[in-house]
Amino acid sequence: MVYRSLLRHPERSAADLVADLPIIGDEGLDVVLDRLIRRGMVRIDTEDHLAAVEPEHVIDRMITSRLKTLQEQLQEVLSSRYLIDDLQADQQEGHGQRTQEEITRIEGLDQVRARIDDLTFFTHREILCTQSAAALSEEAISAAR
Repeated sequence: MVYRSLLRHPERSAADLVADLPIIGDEGLDVVLDRLIRRGMVRIDTEDHLAAVEPEHVIDRMITSRLKTLQEQLQEVLSSRYLIDDLQADQQEGHGQRTQEEITRIEGLDQVRARIDDLTFFTHREILCTQSAAALSEEAISAAR
């Protein structure tokens, strides 16, 4: 409100602002003006008059500041990608420690189909599968159904 008031009425003094914006009060105006000055939105000229900085400069400065903050956040997030290598190494180590008892080897089409039937009985989610052959035989399609 203070910045917009200064844009609309550049000749206004601090006392005029307090009169125009009574909800701010003297102490509140000092805080607001200090913040606007620090953000480069208002400047005090040589005669101690308040002047609003041109909006295009203010917006450009705000965008640049926000982009810098976003870039820093992005760098922080991207810097954690090193964890992928560590986690993948842990995963590989875990796979290397599996015993033969934990892995079930199924050979032959009939055994594969029987195992799929057993597993699908308890399944509560969709199961997708792929087949390397270019075209499925009628028997394979029927068994998959």
